[in-house]
Amino acid sequence: MKRGIVVALVSLMAIGCGDEFVGGPSPTPPVVSPPDIPSGITTNRHLPTVGDPGIPNVSRRDREVDPTRDFLLDISAGGGMVVDLAQLPGMSTYSVEMWVNFARDVDQTIVASRDFKLELRSQRLRVEIGKYEIRGRAVRPNAWYHVAVVVEGQRARLYINGSLVTRASLPAVTDDAIGAAFVVAPAPRGREYAFAGRIDNLRVISTALTQQNSFVANGTLSKADGVVFAFSFDGGEAPGERVTPSSGSYSGRLVPGALVVPGAP
Repeated sequence: MKRGIVVALVSLMAIGCGDEFVGGPSPTPPVVSPPDIPSGITTNRHLPTVGDPGIPNVSRRDREVDPTRDFLLDISAGGGMVVDLAQLPGMSTYSVEMWVNFARDVDQTIVASRDFKLELRSQRLRVEIGKYEIRGRAVRPNAWYHVAVVVEGQRARLYINGSLVTRASLPAVTDDAIGAAFVVAPAPRGREYAFAGRIDNLRVISTALTQQNSFVANGTLSKADGVVFAFSFDGGEAPGERVTPSSGSYSGRLVPGALVVPGAP
């Protein structure tokens, strides 16, 4: 059975055993922030922008999600998935969570939206919201991690494997960090590499996932959670088919190099 599931100018606090910390805005960021493209975001080196006629038409057939099966998203370098969020209203409170397994420990961006990125930098997980960052703890390749980012106005928290790793205060409230498109494995920029690995139970909701110091990953979602999208990938979609959300109204499209395959964290 599958397990269900930036940096303070005024004050900040790191929680952990010494290897987790919060850093201020980098004077010289190692990676240029993704462009704000109203019609979408380029997702990888071989992929056009959302809506580009170069992307093959996505089948209109939606596969039914089957909770009795275990599937996940497997991405090789160059692949990915795009969720078009052009119609999504602004959110100042939201949560992003997923299971992720890195194939290698090089610098890479796992997911990105208009002004939001979850990255691996120097073998540590890191979140960028605008020009501010929340730095997490070290991770290793070929191991599963449950990652959750919770933003409530000017407050942000990063959880790894259900435990609070970092708490931070943002300098201002923003309601457009998640928007335009949500991209799994965006195009590598600067000195980073394309994400390669596996992802499962990818969720974005318009409420705070939790306000506690810990929680049980993969909790059941309800309408009250304000689900934007939740992908369990248990429809077993084939290349060229729309990726059906297990909850929410936004579907995804696979980029060549990404496959839905049997497996679970």
